[in-house]
Amino acid sequence: MIARSVILAFLLVLAQSTAMQNVIEIANSGEFSVLNTLLEHTAEPEGEPFLQSIFQENRPLTLFFARDAGFSELKASQYLAKLMLPSYRMHLYSLMSYQIADQSMKEVLEQPSNQNKRFSTQNLCGANIVIYRETDTTITVDMDNNESPAAMGNPIPTSDNAMVVPTDNVMFPDWITMDLYAFMLEHDAYTSISTFTTFSSLLVAGNMDDTVRESTDLTLFAPVNQGLSNDLVEDLLERPDALTDFLKHHMMAEVFNVRDLTEVQLLHTVLGECILANPTEKRGVLIGESQLKGYQLVREGVLYKISDALIPPTWR
Repeated sequence: MIARSVILAFLLVLAQSTAMQNVIEIANSGEFSVLNTLLEHTAEPEGEPFLQSIFQENRPLTLFFARDAGFSELKASQYLAKLMLPSYRMHLYSLMSYQIADQSMKEVLEQPSNQNKRFSTQNLCGANIVIYRETDTTITVDMDNNESPAAMGNPIPTSDNAMVVPTDNVMFPDWITMDLYAFMLEHDAYTSISTFTTFSSLLVAGNMDDTVRESTDLTLFAPVNQGLSNDLVEDLLERPDALTDFLKHHMMAEVFNVRDLTEVQLLHTVLGECILANPTEKRGVLIGESQLKGYQLVREGVLYKISDALIPPTWR
């Protein structure tokens, strides 16, 4: 029984390796050179290559490979080069995960084109995908009700569980066109619990909302409403200079990647002060004395949701 288990494990690893190698060969075919370059730069937080990690488990996968022309918008904005920077590793990982469905398209391929049955799944980021066959050679991909240009031609099987679908355009996550300030406003507009309304109001009062909108590389630590006391807010609104300093202390003029944080790191704010980012076992990541509650990627950087306001050291 042990020998049989070893043989089965070996065959499984061989099948995974073969599927991954087939995908790599397709990516290297010349038609997907931009995507291939992005894949080569994409890695897990632990440093493991992206493709290797997703093929470790024997699960069905559909990989949507955009042809080079599909990246024209990113090239024109020079954002493509930015995705290669270490500080944008989270963005690149998200973009690549967005192109992969955690399910095979076999059901879609086997149905007659005149049935046009819609097939629902999700990508590795959790976004909804609806796939349906329009003609014998055209498959359309609908991402969260935002229709993507049709995937032309039949998918390319790489194994029993994986296949590559050539597409006309790369599929964009919401953050690719979302700026920090817009995210805070939309988050509070479309959720039942307002989260950033107080901090957003302070940005407007301190004339810093345009600074946030126009930044090209920015990390913003946004305290939730409960983390900003009425007394603190009233005091800041009465002292414009203090309000400006307070807001600058919640910003970094670079992209801070929390997924790379393995030990205490000193962060430099726009104010010129320092705060500690500390990965603790019991409380998770602490930014100063504030607990990190989550993050949202946006086009120009990242927004971190924190539990409490960050008070400049010189105020104490």
